[in-house]
Amino acid sequence: MPRLLQRQRLYRRLLIAALILVALIAANLFWQTEKKRLAETELAQTQETLDRVRQDANLGNRAREQAEDLATFMLEDLRDQLIPLGRNDLIAQSAERTLNYFDNLPPALATPNTLGAKASILSTLANVDYANGDFVEAEQKWQEVISLRKQQIASGPPSLDLALQLVNDYNERAVPLREANEVNAARKSNQAALQLLENLSPSLVANDVELVRTSRASTLFGLGEIERAIENQEGAISYYISSRKAFEGKVPDDILAQQVYMTSFNNEGWCQMSLGDDESAGEAYRQGLQPARRLIELQPDNRNWLKEIATLLNNLGTIHDERGENEMARPYYEEALEMRSSLVTWDPTNTLWQLDYLNSLRNLGSLAFDEERDEEAFELIRQSLRGWQTLLSREPDNTEWMRTLQEETRHFQEKFQSVEKNDLALRLNQETREFAESLSQGTAVNSAAWNQFLSKLYNDISANDETDPEEAIKSRLRATTLRANNLENANEDQETRYQLAASYLDIALDCIRGKRMDEALACLQLSRFIFTEHTPPLLYRREQLIDLILREEQALANSPHPPLIPADAIWNYYDSRSPPSDDWFSPDYNDQGWAKGAAELGYGDADEATVIDFGPDSERKNLTAWFRHGFTMTESQLASDLGSLRLSLLCDDGAVIYLNGVELLRHHMPTGEISPTTLASYTMSGMDETIYRIFILDPAKLPLHEGTNILAAEVHQNEPPSSDLSFALELLPRAPISPPMENFNLPLAKRFLGDALPPVVLSWVEQYAQSKRP
Repeated sequence: MPRLLQRQRLYRRLLIAALILVALIAANLFWQTEKKRLAETELAQTQETLDRVRQDANLGNRAREQAEDLATFMLEDLRDQLIPLGRNDLIAQSAERTLNYFDNLPPALATPNTLGAKASILSTLANVDYANGDFVEAEQKWQEVISLRKQQIASGPPSLDLALQLVNDYNERAVPLREANEVNAARKSNQAALQLLENLSPSLVANDVELVRTSRASTLFGLGEIERAIENQEGAISYYISSRKAFEGKVPDDILAQQVYMTSFNNEGWCQMSLGDDESAGEAYRQGLQPARRLIELQPDNRNWLKEIATLLNNLGTIHDERGENEMARPYYEEALEMRSSLVTWDPTNTLWQLDYLNSLRNLGSLAFDEERDEEAFELIRQSLRGWQTLLSREPDNTEWMRTLQEETRHFQEKFQSVEKNDLALRLNQETREFAESLSQGTAVNSAAWNQFLSKLYNDISANDETDPEEAIKSRLRATTLRANNLENANEDQETRYQLAASYLDIALDCIRGKRMDEALACLQLSRFIFTEHTPPLLYRREQLIDLILREEQALANSPHPPLIPADAIWNYYDSRSPPSDDWFSPDYNDQGWAKGAAELGYGDADEATVIDFGPDSERKNLTAWFRHGFTMTESQLASDLGSLRLSLLCDDGAVIYLNGVELLRHHMPTGEISPTTLASYTMSGMDETIYRIFILDPAKLPLHEGTNILAAEVHQNEPPSSDLSFALELLPRAPISPPMENFNLPLAKRFLGDALPPVVLSWVEQYAQSKRP
């Protein structure tokens, strides 16, 4: 029994142990299973978290890309709006800040979209640089754009949009290159764009055929612009026509296509006008109107299209105007003026629009003048001049605008004077003077420039032959006082000295016209003194003006010695195309068959006493005309002291002078042998054509003899189609050139000139007088 009980206890213990072991194994299995389940759950949760992170990151990238796209879109929109308004500073600041974001973006966050956005921002900055005239900087930015665009294309699958953007980038790069006269580089850039288009696969082209055609048209147009820049008008026209043909008969109804189509017509018209083909030019301008008007329909808020239409209309008006077709020109001019007026009303600060508006006022004013609508012409022209005054009020130191205002005032003043409307002419001058006088008083302007401007306006009043001499003198004195003030502030400036000396000469000529000879002589002496002693040689027309002064002084001197050859002498002349024999200048040459006429001889200036023939062809005039004059020298004259001989020569363009068969001098003629076809070495123009050049000769060195002496001259043109020829000559005995201030009447000069004789000039006069005292 005890033994059985012991076994039973042992079995119970073993069973309990087995149960415990089973329980432990089961627990372990459960734990392993649960642990695995927990791990799988945690892994799933982690994966879910990672998926959410990835999803958020993708959403973040897309959001950033969308933000980048929005920023570039807004910048491009601002660029299109602000650059035409001249607000380059605003768009540049916005673009720079946006570009700074891309420059600081970690490389890991950059995407192909980022490259495109950065390229777009750089293109905006390139456009700003171009608008500011910084063509080199603009071209460099376009190079960066092209580099970014290539990276963007290489980072993804083939894309027609990106390929055409690169085409556009090459075309845009060509524009600043062309403006910087880098023509070959510009052409290569356009040709690179054309090559890209040629290399497009048919499958890509099929995605948007119309867009590809527009890109091709734009590229060909760019090549046309290069030809126009080098003045190859025929080549440019060929490209413009090819540009339009690229549309294959159907121009897409979008902005770029219509713009290229319109501009190709406009620029072709310009080239045709340059070639003198007004018919073709007018047709091109008329065809350009249709796409221009369509652009306004597509973008009614873009006023640049209105500007383009006004330009086309103005060009059409100009064509008819130049033909004298006033009735046909007027409606074009009027519509252009109306459009340009609306533009400046919308934005009065846009300088380019303002300049176009002033051009329309001028054109319509000139047309009204030609139609003898004097009052209408006056009002339109006055509005134009007031517009220039408004511009100068904003930029008073803009010398180009100042010069334009002066030239326009003078031009229309002379036009009204030409039809005896002196009251209207003086009103134009007066209004411009009043504006200039008010502006010249301001401390923020260049008073010296405005003094010079005013002095020219006062001189314009005096230059009118209808002006009373005393009134002319008063105006000259006002002008000279202004220049004297400038000299006081800048007495070392050579141009200022020159202008004052020229003013004294102008006063002298008016005094001669008004019979005030003493005052005239004093002013002539002052003028020659400043020219010879205080301006350098060859400054502007210094030498010519000195000769003019000497001639006027000689006329006032009333020399008792008659001229050997008077300025209005009778000359024998030969004006045939076939030249005379080689000994034509010999004293023994028989010139009985030559024509005769009083000096001045020539043609083309309407001031000749004798008009000579230039031949049958106005484009191939005779290059040379020949002249002979005999003057008598008595034995007593040769025995007496002839002093210095003064030869005064008026010729246009060049001349060779002979005395008794010996060459005496050449003027504006080359060295070496002279033939009938030798061209003069200088083209005379402006006041040079009316000034006698002076040569002082020593009689002892001249081949003079008792009896008849022959002075011969051959006058040569500078080119066959030259518009005029002039010749006159005067020979005076005992006519030396005296010192400039000899017997100068200083008290008279002070009384007459007043403030027009500044202290600095008085000090020069005193120093000169002291240097001449023994």
